[in-house]
Amino acid sequence: MRASRAMFAAVTLAATLAGTVSARQPGQETSDPRAKAVIEQAAEALKTLDTARATITLSGDASGPMAGFLQQTFPSGQATLTFARSGVERAPVLRLAGSGRGQGATGPTTAFDVVRRPGEATWIDHEAKTVISRNGERIIYTRGAGAGVFEQILPMFLLDDEPFADELGTAAFASEQPEQRDGQPAVDEPCDVVLVTYPKQEPGQRTARSRRLFDQARWYIARSDRLPRRVEQITSSEQTGTIKLIATWTRVETDVLLDDDEFGIAAPDGYRVQDQRRDTGAERPAGSPTPAVVTTQVIEPGTLSTPGTQTRPQEPPRRRAPGFELSTPDGRTVSLEGRSGRVTVLYFWGSWCPPCADYSPLVSALAERYAEQPVGVFGLSVRERTRDAPQEVMQTNGFQHTLLLDADNVARRYRVRLYPTIVVIGKDGTIFAQKSIERDRTPAEVVADVDAAVEQALRAD
Repeated sequence: MRASRAMFAAVTLAATLAGTVSARQPGQETSDPRAKAVIEQAAEALKTLDTARATITLSGDASGPMAGFLQQTFPSGQATLTFARSGVERAPVLRLAGSGRGQGATGPTTAFDVVRRPGEATWIDHEAKTVISRNGERIIYTRGAGAGVFEQILPMFLLDDEPFADELGTAAFASEQPEQRDGQPAVDEPCDVVLVTYPKQEPGQRTARSRRLFDQARWYIARSDRLPRRVEQITSSEQTGTIKLIATWTRVETDVLLDDDEFGIAAPDGYRVQDQRRDTGAERPAGSPTPAVVTTQVIEPGTLSTPGTQTRPQEPPRRRAPGFELSTPDGRTVSLEGRSGRVTVLYFWGSWCPPCADYSPLVSALAERYAEQPVGVFGLSVRERTRDAPQEVMQTNGFQHTLLLDADNVARRYRVRLYPTIVVIGKDGTIFAQKSIERDRTPAEVVADVDAAVEQALRAD
């Protein structure tokens, strides 16, 4: 990963003074098999990951003789990550859109938007007013792309056929306790922490892919899904002290509904599209499809025309909701086809689901609020042993939304992984929102998002 010039120089100095990429600590040459197993599990989770969204925040930390200077040079930024595998070969693709500073707290804020596939990238260069496509094993981004920030946020391990292959082949592993900051954990959910110590790299052994300016990495792997939540890239020497570049993942969602259009970049108003891939190089008029993406997502003209502002792609086309036909306890049939022209809210829940006890009253209130409008709110019971259990919960609590029974197959069609999950379907039969329980948000906050989606669906043509 690239750093700002000052930090790059400091890290390189640390590597030189240490006689390797960084100074080793005694006892780190031995490997803990339990720690290695955590990384193996993370590698498997990454290989089987189909779709995901997350917020990635970049920061830095330093201690030792040069800490004061280094704290002023760390890049910082935040981006939304969208990831998917597509096609029969499950080829990975990711998109990062965000903003940050490449040269410390006093540097300018730069927006970035990049789509990355193995050996290929497409991004927006605001200074040159150009959308660029380029290929190769090591892609050099132009300065206007905000490369100093997003290169360091970019989780390239998502694009690897074998994630953590280098680490599992040669590195040493040690288990650690999660770091505490002012009495608070470094991440918000339970994680296994593994310190990875890499073998010494001689200058002649470094390749474009393996060139590394750090000798250790501390990985926080979530116990829930075995995906990363934080990684600290570490280098140190007696002369420079310890330098950490930190990427933290929050609001991680997996198995989300995505369209190929979410990985499309089109030129903003007044921008060119330039294909710099091998055997090409032709420039095309602004607005024409970018060849590095599967489909082109049109970005609202003017939203990206000013360098230094946050990149905000236009909403992609909405996915059509899978059809269904279910029964109420009194034998009435409800189908999505029969609700054409009206907004439909599907609340996937179960009497066995503890979080549903907090969400169900809020969903009931939602049904009451929209009782006089063309909105139907339905509770789809899933994984029930008997039909009586969900009916008893509804009757005991006086919930106002309509109960639909035996919805297991519908839940699978909507790719529901967490309970409860709430889906908002517009009058045209497309999905406006699909919200699930979130660890760092209250039920009221999640249902507020659902409420906003219902309002949006009512306003839509």
